Amino acid sequence: MLAELIATTPDASHYDMGQCPPMAAWPPALRSRLAREGWARRRDPRLQTIRRANVLLKTADPRVLRLFACELAETTLPIWEARSPGDARLLALLQVARRYASGEANEAERLAASHLAVMVCRGIEPPEGLRRRYDPAYAAANAVGFCLWRPAGQALHQAAWWTAEARQEAHLYDLAGAQRFLAELEARLR
Repeated sequence: MLAELIATTPDASHYDMGQCPPMAAWPPALRSRLAREGWARRRDPRLQTIRRANVLLKTADPRVLRLFACELAETTLPIWEARSPGDARLLALLQVARRYASGEANEAERLAASHLAVMVCRGIEPPEGLRRRYDPAYAAANAVGFCLWRPAGQALHQAAWWTAEARQEAHLYDLAGAQRFLAELEARLR
């Protein structure tokens, strides 16, 4: 496209291939098409949702984000219990994550729990014919494990994604699912 624009410019000899000619030199049809697409991108609900999520996850109180991540991950505990009855490791990890969010657990305890979460995830053997990545118990363990991540916004994002994986429902990348998630988060931040 750039070569095409340069070829249509009356005096193209002074343009370097790495530089774009000034917009005034572009054909009118191309200028209007780019302007239309540019305005459409600004109003795109997917991009508005992404912008809203970025602002919320970067500016919100980390404590609220972590506690919300713990609540989401807690909904996956029945999936884990069905697969591993009597195994209370995920519940213990969730308790550490909650205590860390409220400031009662220190960094060393969070790090030890995070290492345990990795060990739990590595030890999961999926059912026959199913890859580990698609195993709901593995997703439940990841949802709880990501509650222990240090950046609170990323912890919430990953916990929500793995919770949706464990429940086998729409992801955050689905527009309606992302908008529901953001509405719930905004309600908690008020």
